[in-house]
Amino acid sequence: MFDVCIIGGGTVGLFLAAQLSKDGKKVLILELGSHSGLDRRAVVGSNPQSGGHIGAAASAWTTGLGGSSQLWGGQLWPWQEWEFTRTGPGGGPIWPIGKQDLSKHYRGVLNVLGLSQGHSIIHDMGRPPTCPKVDLGDDFSVRYSTWMGARARNLARNSAVQKQLRSVNIVTGAAVHGLEICHDGSTDVQYSRGNEDCSLRARQVVLAAGTLGNSRILSRCSFVSGSDLVGSGFMDHVSARVLKLDVTDWDRFLDVFAYRRYKGVLAAPRIVPHPQYLANRDIVPSYAHFEIASAPGGMVDVAKSFRGARQGNGPYPKAIEMLDAGRRDFWPTASAVGRSLLRHERPVLKSSTVYLRIDAEQPHRPENFIAWNGSKPYASRDLNLEMKWHVGTREKTAIEVMKKDVEAVLDRFNIGGSFEPLRNKFEITDTYHLMGGTAMQTAARPGVVDKECRVLGSQNVFVAGASVFPSGGMANPTFTALALAHRLGEQLG
Repeated sequence: MFDVCIIGGGTVGLFLAAQLSKDGKKVLILELGSHSGLDRRAVVGSNPQSGGHIGAAASAWTTGLGGSSQLWGGQLWPWQEWEFTRTGPGGGPIWPIGKQDLSKHYRGVLNVLGLSQGHSIIHDMGRPPTCPKVDLGDDFSVRYSTWMGARARNLARNSAVQKQLRSVNIVTGAAVHGLEICHDGSTDVQYSRGNEDCSLRARQVVLAAGTLGNSRILSRCSFVSGSDLVGSGFMDHVSARVLKLDVTDWDRFLDVFAYRRYKGVLAAPRIVPHPQYLANRDIVPSYAHFEIASAPGGMVDVAKSFRGARQGNGPYPKAIEMLDAGRRDFWPTASAVGRSLLRHERPVLKSSTVYLRIDAEQPHRPENFIAWNGSKPYASRDLNLEMKWHVGTREKTAIEVMKKDVEAVLDRFNIGGSFEPLRNKFEITDTYHLMGGTAMQTAARPGVVDKECRVLGSQNVFVAGASVFPSGGMANPTFTALALAHRLGEQLG
């Protein structure tokens, strides 16, 4: 009998286990994958969608300890109060909890992950203290997200997390295929390892198998009160390049919009609308940011290829490619690095191309869903993942409106250069932010879990991760998902 069984050894699963282990809980992690390595299609198969084009299923979700933290860039973005409660037409609470319920848990996440409090300082101020406040008028402001370092963002290698996991039991290669509530309130977890069928009991069970995995497990559980809603309302953020900026004054551009370093923390600027701007224009939450595209074949491009190869995204660059890039970009790189050291910025080569990109939230749509079909839900040969996902007019409208207004602001701001529209119709993509499918119930909408993330119809089965989100917020969900997990960890502890 374990105190807590966590299903999934990914980002949220390892985090929650590390937190609970400090409280002396007897914790077990069941992970489908191995201790190391990336196996993205072990479960979803080679063609994991049938409606809409979303790359996240095949590219942003993987098995193995660390889960998607093996793939992500480690960007931390705390939500604002208005992201939980809308203003303007159709406004009102859309979450049963708010920013005030999660504020201390954002800080708790940093503690568990062993991160510098420089993150909190930047989040609270909206910018690094060494960075001057930028005035973009009444409708927009510049706020900074922060990034975890390369050694910290993979939770399977994060030293602070691994230290806390020493007392945690971890079973890999475990395919969970059923949960049953026992008469004493505990939960029987049925799983297999290879050809062997196994089971165990736990006083409390937490599903932390990612948005896809959580919906897969709950779709096979008869005790779930909201079983007809499992998989419904799946969401992602959408993104589009809208403008190409011909920069002629790089010093001016970098003075205002460079990535900054403060106390060893890298911070990235975003052009964020004020809530009243969104309400007045009746558009979904969106924000703008600059995408710096390095010249093909240059040192930065080769470095990105090398990092991508480590994450399973293509082959490693060849030695001759690395030598050619070094010869071509040595002096420009030295100049960029010199400026970055003096000004605490991330180096940018002036041969780069700058794009303006708009990201937008997707509104809740029941017709966007995840469905798992097959008689053996954890045997990939018998499993079919069906995903329905499309981009609606509200997202497209928000991107168009934001593009026009942000362009006008930047034109007045005189950052140098001129804007060049890319095309009349933008290519809109997903952002690999898998959310929804086991959403919290609210006063206005039924759900699968309550505000404590407890599965409706159970007493001791919980869900952790972005799958419980009733809405997607403006931007990156992982920090908020971890804050919810920290809140759940305090409850279970």
